[in-house]
Amino acid sequence: MNIKRVDIFVVRTMQFTALTFFTFAVFLWYGLVFLLPMALWINISATLAGIFGDIIGTTLGIVLMVSATYYVAKVSGLVDVFLGVGLDVCKIAAASMARFNQVADSIKQDIEPEDTAVEVTVKAQAH
Repeated sequence: MNIKRVDIFVVRTMQFTALTFFTFAVFLWYGLVFLLPMALWINISATLAGIFGDIIGTTLGIVLMVSATYYVAKVSGLVDVFLGVGLDVCKIAAASMARFNQVADSIKQDIEPEDTAVEVTVKAQAH
């Protein structure tokens, strides 16, 4: 068995592991955008339903969550910063996959891989 094939298999396995990690991180981050308000709404509604009854408690829970979501959306730049973190993770993932491909290509060609740094720049928000 050719040792290059083993080396490439190891690199591709590590690349798949990193891709799986970054995919999980991005899904978790953006899933948080949708699941956190829903979880808060369920808990607030359950608490208020115990006090005021099911229909009134659920209605008050919806009103409170819509009010809180509206307030968070009105804070200048907060949503952009929150979603920007997910985009930064995507950029880091793309750069990591490119580096894995570079290592695999260098193994195929019997050359040393170039040492490249990954830079993620975050733009300052203008107010």
